[in-house]
Amino acid sequence: MNLGMRWLHRLQNADEAVKRRWLIVFSAAAMCVVIFVWLSYFSALVSSPGATARVVEDQGSQNVGFWDTMKAGAGVLFGALKSAVSHVGEILAAPRSYIIKP
Repeated sequence: MNLGMRWLHRLQNADEAVKRRWLIVFSAAAMCVVIFVWLSYFSALVSSPGATARVVEDQGSQNVGFWDTMKAGAGVLFGALKSAVSHVGEILAAPRSYIIKP
């Protein structure tokens, strides 16, 4: 921890160009982390094999149109959203117990 504090003090005492460079580096790193998390979530949301397999089995050899695809995708998205909302509801409804240590 002492090393981090020394680095912060050195950064505070540095000139504006160095501060700007570190700002750009940390901003780029934060953007990469956010984009990675978003893409992995989006990939997991879109590639749920069970939902798409059921839609394909239900339609059999029929022609799949644009609206059928949109309905199937909306069903998958709303199903995921519904489960996420119910999960948040369960968290909020759970009893709260806090351990306070003096």
